[in-house]
Amino acid sequence: MTNDERYLLASLKDDPPSAPPDDWDRLLRLAVRHGACAHVHQHLDGRAPAGVAAELRTRARAAAVRSLALTAELLRLMESFESAGVAVLPFKGPVLAALVDGEKALRDYGDIDLLVRPSDAARAFELLTGLGYEAPDGVEPWFFACGRQRPLVKKGGGMAVDVHWSLMPASFAGEAGEEPVWDRRGS
Repeated sequence: MTNDERYLLASLKDDPPSAPPDDWDRLLRLAVRHGACAHVHQHLDGRAPAGVAAELRTRARAAAVRSLALTAELLRLMESFESAGVAVLPFKGPVLAALVDGEKALRDYGDIDLLVRPSDAARAFELLTGLGYEAPDGVEPWFFACGRQRPLVKKGGGMAVDVHWSLMPASFAGEAGEEPVWDRRGS
């Protein structure tokens, strides 16, 4: 493992890196690739070259704005699903950021992932369509039988929501299927 990779990992663990990276530009590329610019930026302590520090700061701010907008949209969607009586579980994105980082603005993510029961998938798409989302190439009824997820994009806003009605192929889920996920949703 290189010092650049050690620096990145230490930043992600919120453990201030003790040694500088070997190559600040490579560290920047790693941080961008792994959505970790905010983590790395908060541990710079004035050690990075000005150009790298400025790029990390710019990317961290943009990620924070995007993350907070997606979190606000997630809350709006959760209220809409609850009002419509459709059970939904958010995962990845804002939920993962809150669990892992304790701070939604530190983790960079680009969409909202929602899990619905297979029996509610069509209703979820209707609900999201009513809220201004559309499937880039349409949604055909047969897709629910052979797919596990489908992306939707908000008209005019570019926000993306991936609706999942299964987390894995049925052959991987075993006899219980995915019901244990729903049984544990409050814990």
